[in-house]
Amino acid sequence: MNSRFPSIAVFATGACQRQDFVARLRHALAFARSAAQDGFQQLSTELARTIASQALCLQCHGTREDIRPEARAAIQAAYPDDKATLFLAS
Repeated sequence: MNSRFPSIAVFATGACQRQDFVARLRHALAFARSAAQDGFQQLSTELARTIASQALCLQCHGTREDIRPEARAAIQAAYPDDKATLFLAS
């Protein structure tokens, strides 16, 4: 930085460094907020995926071996794009 007054050049340089520091700090805080929100959304998605299932549930939501053929046919007729299967007992 060029200054007409060398005695204040240090203060002017310090001010520029502080402005740069503040700008970088704001950017870091914005990134941290975004990462925290993404992390919360991922965590809530993971928690939503963790659904306890019992033997009764598996009659319609279990593996191919768990679902009786007549139940599977009824489910496919009512829900052709059903993806709520392949659950295991938990």
